[in-house]
Amino acid sequence: MHSDCGEEYYAGTYICYKDDVALMKYLPRCINGVCKEKVEIQPIDKCHRNETCVPGRKRCLEQGKMENVSAFVEIYPDRYVTGYKGYEFRLNYTVYISPYETSAILIDVIKPDGTEKQIMSRWDIEGKIDELEIGIYSIKRSSIVIWIQKV
Repeated sequence: MHSDCGEEYYAGTYICYKDDVALMKYLPRCINGVCKEKVEIQPIDKCHRNETCVPGRKRCLEQGKMENVSAFVEIYPDRYVTGYKGYEFRLNYTVYISPYETSAILIDVIKPDGTEKQIMSRWDIEGKIDELEIGIYSIKRSSIVIWIQKV
């Protein structure tokens, strides 16, 4: 039986498929007594005419939403990256809703004056430090791309 081969699951991060947001869904199946995995693309969010899909984002992004962004910075858990006007960023912690879905991130920040702070950012709530807003742009396998905007 199919149930003997395990349960269905999602793997990877959000992808763009036919300009919409999707996830890869793995379906274990028993075929002639042998367990095999069937892969389906599962639509998550349909992008409308004024929206666009960005790999790693769980929802379509309104076109023009990122027009005022000062910088996009890819951050990693093992090192600081200089991002914007002397600020350095490192991914400290990732909060997962499930094995494939990120809820929030904790970012270590070294300010230009050398002081250290931490901020949290979610998909729908930006982190703030000094006069900067910092949000999640996309998720990759071993890094996260953040956007930085001066307020």
